[in-house]
Amino acid sequence: MVRGKEGKPVEFGPKVLLSWVGGFALRHTMAYDPFSENPWLERAVTDCSKLLGQFPKEALIDDGFSSHTNRRFLAGHAIGHSLKLIGHSTPEDRTKNRKRRVCRNQVEGLIGTLKNSFYWDKIRLRVDGGESIQTSLAFGTHNLVRAFANA
Repeated sequence: MVRGKEGKPVEFGPKVLLSWVGGFALRHTMAYDPFSENPWLERAVTDCSKLLGQFPKEALIDDGFSSHTNRRFLAGHAIGHSLKLIGHSTPEDRTKNRKRRVCRNQVEGLIGTLKNSFYWDKIRLRVDGGESIQTSLAFGTHNLVRAFANA
């Protein structure tokens, strides 16, 4: 997938929309074709709210989710976010946003770990749906390791 990122103009493996709740990874959707995350934010947040019994207080999200629709959805549910601030903001808002953006880097680290440790760059299961099975196993293994570490 051509991404145009500095250092890695082309990336291999699935594009995954995930939530990270208390260090545990939840997969919402996955595709090998490029897709815009923008329309998926509401579904992901709603899925998390069903699982948790309430809407999250914060959404540490990539700027790919930045749209007026998503901003209205987040504001309507009083969910703080890590999107770039637009318009006039107070110094307190900028500080809070900067801290959220730093926390979002932990999610990027999780993605890097899943890519490097669970072979997302090369699908090894040669059966129908092998890519979905392999990524599900990667998420499950990560979550199990996390659960045992917290026990």
